[in-house]
Amino acid sequence: MVEGDGVHVPLNLAAHYPGTAEPGPSGNAVYYAHAQPGMFLGLYRLHLGDPVRVVQRDGTAMTFHVAAFKRVAFNDRSVLAPTPFGELTLLTCTSYDPYTPRFIVIAT
Repeated sequence: MVEGDGVHVPLNLAAHYPGTAEPGPSGNAVYYAHAQPGMFLGLYRLHLGDPVRVVQRDGTAMTFHVAAFKRVAFNDRSVLAPTPFGELTLLTCTSYDPYTPRFIVIAT
């Protein structure tokens, strides 16, 4: 796990968007990883209600459940907005072209 905006993320790591919340009972925790095996390729197979388990750096785990799917433009920053409740936002690419839409999974 690294801090980063998703543009220069190594292929084998997920990035936590700076300025977004850590996973918890409040705030929007936003993560990006490339759509490749072992990273976020599996996001495309999720269904509404599926559990998403997050293990924090200190070893504590939280479970969120998939609530929505979206596609947004590569430069759409609305998915980074804070929330008053705990939300997990996972972003991945839809092709190798950096200007294509992003696939988003929102879990609460």
